[in-house]
Amino acid sequence: MPVGMRALGSGAVSPDSFCRTFSCSGELQHWVARPPGVVFMKVSSCQIGLLAGLALLSPSLAHASVSQFGILKYLDYIQTSNAAPVTEAYAYSEGFVRADSDGDLLNGAMVFPPPTNFVGSMYLVDIVGRDLRLGTQFGSAAEMEAFTGAGSYSFSVFGGALSDTGVMSLPGPSYSDQIPAVTGTTYDDIQLCAPGVAFPVTFATYTNSGLQPNLDTEFFIFDLTGVGLPFLNFGPSSSYSSDTIPGSALKSGHRYYYSVNTYSSSTTPTTQFGGSDQYIGFLRRTIGYFRTETLPGTVAGVITFEASYTTPGEVVDVEIVGPGGAVEEALQITVGYNGYYAFDTAQTGIKSVRFKGRHWISSLSTNVDLSVGQPDVDVTLRNGDVDGDNEVTNADYSLWAFYNGSFVAPHTNGDLDGDGEVTNADYAIWAFNNGLLGD
Repeated sequence: MPVGMRALGSGAVSPDSFCRTFSCSGELQHWVARPPGVVFMKVSSCQIGLLAGLALLSPSLAHASVSQFGILKYLDYIQTSNAAPVTEAYAYSEGFVRADSDGDLLNGAMVFPPPTNFVGSMYLVDIVGRDLRLGTQFGSAAEMEAFTGAGSYSFSVFGGALSDTGVMSLPGPSYSDQIPAVTGTTYDDIQLCAPGVAFPVTFATYTNSGLQPNLDTEFFIFDLTGVGLPFLNFGPSSSYSSDTIPGSALKSGHRYYYSVNTYSSSTTPTTQFGGSDQYIGFLRRTIGYFRTETLPGTVAGVITFEASYTTPGEVVDVEIVGPGGAVEEALQITVGYNGYYAFDTAQTGIKSVRFKGRHWISSLSTNVDLSVGQPDVDVTLRNGDVDGDNEVTNADYSLWAFYNGSFVAPHTNGDLDGDGEVTNADYAIWAFNNGLLGD
């Protein structure tokens, strides 16, 4: 039986916990459970100001220290059939510095060894000032090794409560000896699997000799619709070869990806940064996408937010409208990655479903049979409704003009494209849709 963490937030953490989790605003976050290709971004200027204040004012910062630093290198694969993939989709290298207390970290830098000699800025990936990273994505393992190969890497941190340096030696590639993937007919079987029903998965074991001392396998699923990590487990790579996704993790009409990860890693006490641990990790990771069956009473699909940057968590108003035009149910839904959504209703029969975003006019999907599962009710929400009255008019232009040139919270005060600024780009969106009414 593998020993590990069954559910995020359960309190069980692996012996090599930092390669999997980090603390952010008091919540346990999964380090590698990000949608593939998503690179961590630096925080905003207002967050940096907050952290600078913390560094000056917080009494807990008197004991500032780095707890761990190091490098994690990924080779990512995508499984699209029962057969295991054979070539990587992309490669990713990530250096990090982790501190003990809020406000310890603000800025940092990494210096790469020859022949690269690259000096890269490290950026905060949390708001509390404990986690600096520098991540770079490459098209292949060979390209990554040419840029981030073996050698001596220097780290420095400054600007927060800490000002210190450290050096580490990165060995050559030490990945597992095979590409991880679900095996047998698991890939085909998990497509449109039944929600609420436990699902067994299998994956191969692997062994290595002469690599990093810690060898383990991790399996998790990530809910792209619900934006969460409902299942995670791990164990020794020589024995952890199967698991069962609990039925509670599989929701009707949701879209997911699974990930099978094989780690070869080490955590070593050092004299660097005043005696912090050094982490070196080499990770092969294979992901596969799937969705669950959409049961009667569930409506799911994709919402396209016209001409706008949106992030998971965007809230949309939904109305279920009867044949006579009366609203029979009103609710709010939270949209996941890629515009994925799903919601449940007790309504049955042929209805219309209306969707309305905060500065997008409403769109009505007609002839939706709620007596059966509806997996593909896809809508596009047209942009430009600054005042939220479900019309694009001169009143919206007036609000845009008032805030033009301002930095605002994304999607507020005339920021129609969601970039946090009110500019002529937002005006162009308004002008294109001026005169439109919501459905």
